[in-house]
Amino acid sequence: MLLERGWPFFKNDDRGDEMRIQELTQYLDTYLRAGEFHDYAPNGLQVEGSREVEHIVLGVSASLGLIDEAARRGADVVLVHHGWFWKGESPRIAGVKGCRIRHLMQSGMHLVGYHLPLDAHETVGNNAELARVLGLTIESRHGEYGLLHVGEIISGAMLAADFARWFIQANSMMMRFVGYRANEYFPVGPSANRFFLAIVCLTCRSG
Repeated sequence: MLLERGWPFFKNDDRGDEMRIQELTQYLDTYLRAGEFHDYAPNGLQVEGSREVEHIVLGVSASLGLIDEAARRGADVVLVHHGWFWKGESPRIAGVKGCRIRHLMQSGMHLVGYHLPLDAHETVGNNAELARVLGLTIESRHGEYGLLHVGEIISGAMLAADFARWFIQANSMMMRFVGYRANEYFPVGPSANRFFLAIVCLTCRSG
């Protein structure tokens, strides 16, 4: 997704519609409450480029393909959910990692990433947005940072396979269930028509 002028964090001042990367990340840090999270990777600005900010490309993961496509589209910032520099990974700048960093630096684009803050946010978070698109009602949040969302499916209980088909129809995306067989009920919980939005893998359908 390509964001251009007109979004709330684009200011109109003496520099026209452009803004500095520090203004963007300060806005996002505050809005997503990034400082409240002890995360597995740095949230916010991960790699500083050289561009003023006018065009932003959004993606799930900062892959080489996304970086090259963002550069082709003339982006100034790549904003992702899964960025770089994860805890426990090798610190070596080599191989695929080195190639990604090299392409990003050569483009002059900035890389900005937010992991748990996007999982947890009550308005634009992954769980909140998934529930909104599916027409689900979130009743409560639990666990560290409130990442487990609990609520009710108005239409009642359904098998995992039926829920997956419903999800695909609503989102044009494919859901891969982890740890559930097709004949098991999902959602599961205290009552059969309750759902748990937690660790669920979503993969975009290509082509």
